[in-house]
Amino acid sequence: MFTLSLIQWHIIGAWWGGGTDCAVGDAGCGGGAAPSSPPLPPLPEQPEPRLALLWATPVLYSSLPAAAALRLNVELFHAIESGVADFRKTSGPLSRGSGRNGLNERLFALQQQQHDSGTMWEPMLYSAAAEKLRVRMAEHALGYLAQLGRAEKNETVATLANRIFMWVSIHEGCSAHMPHVHESSSVSGVYYVHVPPGSGSLVLEDSRGARTPFGNRVVHEPRAGEFVVFPPWLIHHVQSTCGGDSKKANNAAVGVSGARISISFNVAGDWTRTADSSIEIPVDPALLQ
Repeated sequence: MFTLSLIQWHIIGAWWGGGTDCAVGDAGCGGGAAPSSPPLPPLPEQPEPRLALLWATPVLYSSLPAAAALRLNVELFHAIESGVADFRKTSGPLSRGSGRNGLNERLFALQQQQHDSGTMWEPMLYSAAAEKLRVRMAEHALGYLAQLGRAEKNETVATLANRIFMWVSIHEGCSAHMPHVHESSSVSGVYYVHVPPGSGSLVLEDSRGARTPFGNRVVHEPRAGEFVVFPPWLIHHVQSTCGGDSKKANNAAVGVSGARISISFNVAGDWTRTADSSIEIPVDPALLQ
């Protein structure tokens, strides 16, 4: 610790430019003291306050009109039912649930092979109802991208429909679908054809990760005729579908009559397209006073 004398303070003050012995502009004071408060340049026009929601996870929920959904779902159900009957003729013994020989597991494996070879399961490829659904899917995908400001000028419903792959999921016997993402897609979604009591929910995991305070999830109970559209990078899965009377359901024959039936879709493209879905909303300045 140290102290300064009054003389030392006087010398420092004069050196610093804050001495009181010189009048402003006095030539004897080294050409005059500079103004103590030089004027600041004018500020540019200030932006309005806004609230930024950084890296949001956009999910679209939408349903077809009830009458249209009922007509479409009846057509889709019959097409899938016929396709499953043909599949069972060549698949060998099938079991209920998520086991290796479960209907959904075996059917998914077939559809994965067809996807890799550039085609789809026949009911989705040749059914008029599936073609109607593909157009509806493209409409939802384009509207979703447009709402986010990510639609490209040359994109139309027709161009997106040509890039859509659809596959059928048939859940029964407490079958489920494990967490996954879709790396080769720009938009993902699902349409629900048949959702009987006891159907498994769609689970959307927190895109910010599992570390506290995140690690949340949205558990969505689907309804027949509903679309859910979401980013392909969002981890999602399907909970077990055990039926309203699990004992009775588990003793039932393998088939589609009491199953949860959905048709998932992907629009082929860059899966980082919606990775930065940040949005900004205006703020009432009065709230910040």
